[in-house]
Amino acid sequence: MDLSTDVVIAGAGPAGCAAAALLAERGHQVLLVERGAVPHPRLCTHAIMPAGLDVLARMGVLDQAEAAGAQRWWGVRLHLDGVTVAAPLPAGWTRHAYGLSLRRHLLDPLLLATACRCPAVSLRLGWSAEALLGRDGVITGVRLHGPGGAVQRVRARLVVAAGGRHSRLVRAARPAERVLPNRHTALIAYLDGVPDAGPAALEGFYDRGRSASLLPADGGLHVAGVMAPSPYWRREEWPARLLAALRAYPELAPRLRAARIVTAPVTVRGLRNVLRRPVRPGFAAIGDAAAQTDPAFGQGISWALRSGARLADAADAALRQGAGPVCLPARQVWEPVFAPLFAGISLLSLLSPGSTAERLVVASVAQSPRTSAAALRLLLGLGALPRPAPARQIAAAWAGGALARPVAWGGADAP
Repeated sequence: MDLSTDVVIAGAGPAGCAAAALLAERGHQVLLVERGAVPHPRLCTHAIMPAGLDVLARMGVLDQAEAAGAQRWWGVRLHLDGVTVAAPLPAGWTRHAYGLSLRRHLLDPLLLATACRCPAVSLRLGWSAEALLGRDGVITGVRLHGPGGAVQRVRARLVVAAGGRHSRLVRAARPAERVLPNRHTALIAYLDGVPDAGPAALEGFYDRGRSASLLPADGGLHVAGVMAPSPYWRREEWPARLLAALRAYPELAPRLRAARIVTAPVTVRGLRNVLRRPVRPGFAAIGDAAAQTDPAFGQGISWALRSGARLADAADAALRQGAGPVCLPARQVWEPVFAPLFAGISLLSLLSPGSTAERLVVASVAQSPRTSAAALRLLLGLGALPRPAPARQIAAAWAGGALARPVAWGGADAP
């Protein structure tokens, strides 16, 4: 027997849960489908930018995330060939002048529970969205497969693909896309016993062609990554080699004396940067199903939350008009600020680790630390904006922050 609902969302990650909760809050019937258990193991740098916190606040889950142990962090520090370039998150651009880090096995159940508390949300765990239904290019529903070979056809005014970079529905929709290579390979693990050097921040390290990263996590842990060496190491050597490579950075050596690796290292190889047209009549894609970027830049969760919220805002207005399949303009689903960030991440991902081009880029940044810090502040501001703003407003906010007297990151709340 066929079912009928307003919206089917395939994927119960951050994007899908945000869209489900915010649509249901406005009275729309939502069927949320997730083929696996929640949470399930996944690789993630788990940094949530300030604009992502605005979505958590709209969902009513921000305080719960902090109560679950989410670590606040206050900006970005880059250590480039002995020169430090640092910028705090801009206080005037958003209600939250800090970011959060919470591992996905803690975050994802919070988001799913929040979505499912809405009476208008129905959850199907263990079911997968296998095919789109419709005719003449208009999507009118989806075919679900469940336990024991069960098959269910669901009619909906809008089908949303939120199942990540390997979404079956996106493959079925065959949207136009741009695919750019990523030449980065990283070895990543969780570390314990790493003190912060000042207020918690996202940190990057570059020394004579070698690069690494260190991000705060909940539970006193840090996520550490070393770029590119893993193909040349045997798997059994990964933990010792990773720690030794990190200790080779002058800025990290004293902080890692008592550090230990507490998870098996994993490799991330060349996850491509992909930008897809996210809509067609009766269909939309959000989160990694619509756009995916190099995870080293830590934008994934924030963009997933923001795209889910933006989709909910656009779909709410469309669902209240007429009775047929919803047709959303791409500009209503995309955030304009995403384009320059996607372009910048993609260009940096094209540089081979340790290459002459990469060294020249790093050298130019390190030679002008004050100018580079101002540019970094602008990039952080674009990532912090909860919604698009006029260029004049962006310029005024950036100039005000860049020219203001330096203050301690995080104010009274920072450690």
